[in-house]
Amino acid sequence: GVVVFAVAAMDAYVRDTVASNLAKLVASRAKANRDLPEELVKVVDSAMNTKALIKAAYASRPGSHIRSAVEGILAERSFQSARAIEDAFKIIGLDDLTAKVAEECSDSKKQLERKIREIAKRRHQIVHQADLHQDKQHKRKPREIKVGFVEDALKTIDSFVKHMDQVVKKYMQGIK
Repeated sequence: GVVVFAVAAMDAYVRDTVASNLAKLVASRAKANRDLPEELVKVVDSAMNTKALIKAAYASRPGSHIRSAVEGILAERSFQSARAIEDAFKIIGLDDLTAKVAEECSDSKKQLERKIREIAKRRHQIVHQADLHQDKQHKRKPREIKVGFVEDALKTIDSFVKHMDQVVKKYMQGIK
């Protein structure tokens, strides 16, 4: 259960962090007359029709309409892999997140991606297969999980999220 909850917490962190930084990003880009990140434009385009966009444009707080639309799209996505997480942060214009996080925590990007992938895979086995073997030889026998794996998974996710948070904060501080 700990592995499942840790991955869920990481997923929620990504969703909330992207959404909570949208308003500042949009206001900053609008004030500087700069284009919005391409990924944000794609998400808004898929989430809002012309009528909703016009309504948002004339609202007292147009950013809240955009945030709601983006949150709706983010709610439909899963952020349990380094690639999905990286794609989420592209919405606020933060590229190469995994490489930046790996640099912060003195790890290689490939190693970090592999660790997150292994933890997510184990989470999927627990959730989607009731943590039971699926092969003919061991069919329906519980998979073994070691305390060391759980501890390492927690440390990895904790470190990944803390360093991700540092990278995001530095990035957002650069937005005026």
